[in-house]
Amino acid sequence: MSIRSIILISTLCLSACAGSGKIIIPAETEDTATSDTDTSPTDTGIVDPIDTATTDTSDTVDTEPVEVPITCDFSWTFQAPQDYEFYAIGDTVDATVQLDNLNDYTDFTMRWENRGGEILAESTIDGTGQALYTGTEYSSTKGLHTIYARVVTPQGPCDTRIEKSLSVCNAHILEDFTTESTNWVTRGDAYWDPNGWVEMTGTGQGKNGAVYNKVESIASGVASIRFTLKTGNGMNGGADGFAFTIINVPTTTELENWIAQANSGGGMGYGVGGASGGFTGDALTVEIDTWHNTYNGSNEFHTDPTTNSHIAITKNADPGEHLVYFDTPNVEDFQPHDLRVDIVPSNIKVFYDGSEVINENPQLAFKGGQMFFSGSTGWATNHHIFDNLEIYHDCQ
Repeated sequence: MSIRSIILISTLCLSACAGSGKIIIPAETEDTATSDTDTSPTDTGIVDPIDTATTDTSDTVDTEPVEVPITCDFSWTFQAPQDYEFYAIGDTVDATVQLDNLNDYTDFTMRWENRGGEILAESTIDGTGQALYTGTEYSSTKGLHTIYARVVTPQGPCDTRIEKSLSVCNAHILEDFTTESTNWVTRGDAYWDPNGWVEMTGTGQGKNGAVYNKVESIASGVASIRFTLKTGNGMNGGADGFAFTIINVPTTTELENWIAQANSGGGMGYGVGGASGGFTGDALTVEIDTWHNTYNGSNEFHTDPTTNSHIAITKNADPGEHLVYFDTPNVEDFQPHDLRVDIVPSNIKVFYDGSEVINENPQLAFKGGQMFFSGSTGWATNHHIFDNLEIYHDCQ
C-alpha cells in the first residue's frame, strides 16, 4: 500500500469513524471504476416499462365478432298485420312474415327491429319459411309505429328489411248494447232492443230515430270505426237507410239541436248540411242507403251516385256530398254484416264483411266530434239495426 493510500485512510477514519475504535477500509477506487459487473436493468432488478405495456390481455377482452350484412337474393313479406292496423296502448301485437320458398331454412332466424335498428325480439323461421312475433314492444306508447323485420341467414344478416306500420291509440270504445247503457240517449223512434242491439226505426212508415253518446267524443286524426249492421224485412221494397255520424260540435246540447233538425227519408236522420240544412261545420258519416234518391227540391235534396243500395262515406252532414261509395246489393237480406272504416294517413279504407272494398284518398281532414246513429223510413220501410260498436281513436 502506498504512503498516499495510508494518509487517505487515516483522514477518512478521523472524519467518519471517530470514537468507534474501528478502522474501515473502503474498496480501492481503481477497482470500482474498472469493475466488469453487469449493471443492466435485469441484474439490478429494474423492470423495463415496455414489457408491462405489451402484456397479453387477450383472455380478458371481449372480442365478439362484428356482423357484416350480406345481400340476400330472396324476399320476405308480411302476412299480418295489415298496414296501419289499430291497437290500444299495451295490446299484444301479432305479426307473421313469410319467406320465399327456399330448400332449407335451417339456422335462419328473424330479427324484429325498431326504426334505429335496435333488436327488440328474435324468432326462429320454421320449416315452411314462416316467422312469428308476439309482444308489446311496438304498442307501449300511442302514435304511428313501425315493425321492421330482418332475416338472418347462417352466413349473416340480410342488408335489407321490410316494414309494417301500426296505429297505437290512447282511446278504445267498445259497446255491444247487450244491456241498455246509460251512456247512450235515444231520440225520436229509436230504441234499445232487449235482444241486445239498437233499432233506429222499426218497420213503421214515416219513422225517424237517433241514438247519441252523451259521455264520449271522438278525437281528430287517425281513427277506426267498426260496427255490425242489419237491415231488411220491410215493405214496399225497403227504405230509406241509416247512418253513423261524427259531427264536430262542442256539446251534446248542440248535437241534440242538429239531430232535431235532421231530414228523414233521403236525409236518413243526419242530413243537416248542404241542401239539407244550415250546418256548415265538419262531419263524417258512414251511411247505408237502400233507396235511390233523385233531387226534386222539395223532399229530396240530392241525387245518389248509384241506383243500387250502397254504403258511402259522406262529409259535413250532407247526404249529397259523397266522398267514396260502393254497391251492396245484398245488404237488405236482414243478416248481420260487419262494416269497418279506417281513417289513416292519406286515405280511407272500408271493409265489408272482412273484405276491403274501398282504399282511396278523398283529401279528408277528419276533425272528430260527437257521435250518433240515425235512420229513417218513408212509404217504404226496413228495420235499421246497429250493434257491436268499436272505435279506436286518439292515436296521434
